[in-house]
Amino acid sequence: MSTIPKGSAQVSQPDEPTKNIPAHAVYELDLVASLGLPLSTYRNVTAGGRGPRSFKLGRRNYILVSDWIAWLEQIAENGGLTCGRK
Repeated sequence: MSTIPKGSAQVSQPDEPTKNIPAHAVYELDLVASLGLPLSTYRNVTAGGRGPRSFKLGRRNYILVSDWIAWLEQIAENGGLTCGRK
């Protein structure tokens, strides 16, 4: 485990090899967090088949940045994101 200073606190992160991750793909939860979107909302949307295309590397899901942007543009065109049925 490596320790990365964040503010005055120390945050431990596992040492994971990233050599298999394409530079244009991002860890799914990092993208969700960047929007400030509750994880439960994102999970409900993706469970309904309305989320961005993702793929698994090891135990983590990754999303191509181009797919993430296309998904966000689709949400903007539709006027927002809802978890209920359309």
